[in-house]
Amino acid sequence: MTDLPAGPLGRLRRGVTPLGRGVVSLGLLALALARVAGLVELAAAAALCALLVVVGLMVVLLPSDVRATLSLRPDRTSAGVDVQGRLRLHNRWPVPVGQPVVEVPSGLATGWVRLPTLGARRTHEQTLVVPAPRRGVVTVGPVLYRRTDPVGLFARRVRWAEAVELLVRPATVDLAGLPVGQLRDLEGVPSDQLSMSDLAFHALREYVPGDDLRHVHWRSSARAGQLLVRQYHDSRRTSALLLVDTRRDAYDHPDDFELALSIAASVTTRAAHDGYDLTLVCGDRTVGGPTPTWDPSYVLDTFCRADLEPGRDLPDLVTSGLATAYDASMLFLVTGAAQAVEELQQVVGLVPGDLWAGVFRCGASAESGLAEYAGRPILTLNALGQLPAAMAEVVR
Repeated sequence: MTDLPAGPLGRLRRGVTPLGRGVVSLGLLALALARVAGLVELAAAAALCALLVVVGLMVVLLPSDVRATLSLRPDRTSAGVDVQGRLRLHNRWPVPVGQPVVEVPSGLATGWVRLPTLGARRTHEQTLVVPAPRRGVVTVGPVLYRRTDPVGLFARRVRWAEAVELLVRPATVDLAGLPVGQLRDLEGVPSDQLSMSDLAFHALREYVPGDDLRHVHWRSSARAGQLLVRQYHDSRRTSALLLVDTRRDAYDHPDDFELALSIAASVTTRAAHDGYDLTLVCGDRTVGGPTPTWDPSYVLDTFCRADLEPGRDLPDLVTSGLATAYDASMLFLVTGAAQAVEELQQVVGLVPGDLWAGVFRCGASAESGLAEYAGRPILTLNALGQLPAAMAEVVR
């Protein structure tokens, strides 16, 4: 248990309530008038005010020893989904703490919770509801015990538990599937590219000089009376590149940026479900990559801390992203509706022809629709609920 950091004078000045200042002023005035006029009644009033002040200070300054911890389960959620917090308190003092009132700040809101009496050397657990109305990083706590005297002359806030972070991810929708590009996973449909050294068996063909004898299928060769070799499909993993435009001038309203992040998070979730590799470039942050152990949770956490910033222009974003995810077979670009379709067509032209590419323009006031450039879709969405049908249309 520690007092809030401040100087002694600052803590003393903040600890006196308006009622306390009134009682102190009244007592001093009554004492001065009693000396001048010699009235016993005024002296008694001054003594009563002094007694109230002394008792109030004794109650507020009475030592106590309460250890508390604040935890969130889970410590990650989606926008609009509240989470539960657990406050565990242990009174180590041999004196009970009578129905303490604690203050639990959460983002821009502050909640007050009255706890039951903490018995001497007893432990109590209290469940709290922590709202998560919007995406972002919400600081919950610290938990402050507001200690006052019975009359309310003095108040002292004591830190009982340190603050914790709640990561609020963007809202998402379920997608039926993503485009496959030219390559699929080992468990999926093979690509059209044939290989002589892979894992997805395709067929047998006649031996030609130069073929590796290790791929000869001897049993089939004996039955056919000629050498037959195994032929395979190229079964490399599908790799996706997800680019999120964080420039302020790309969005007409900050809520359009929230829509863009929700679309990007939905694509991320589906890519993880399908086992795709995914590289996310969101502003100056690059996470994920071509590895079978990329963590979708870490990618989704990146959206919690994303914010509008000057950022790079779209051609630079696409060029640098392609250089980072050099083996990507598909590209998703998420931007705002303030970005003209004609400009996006020029950006799409920078993408190599052997990559599938799709663009999402996000704007609540924009008219939804589908445009194409060189067979690449440019979707304009004004609500998250439009994404599943729009994705199904471009995947088909």
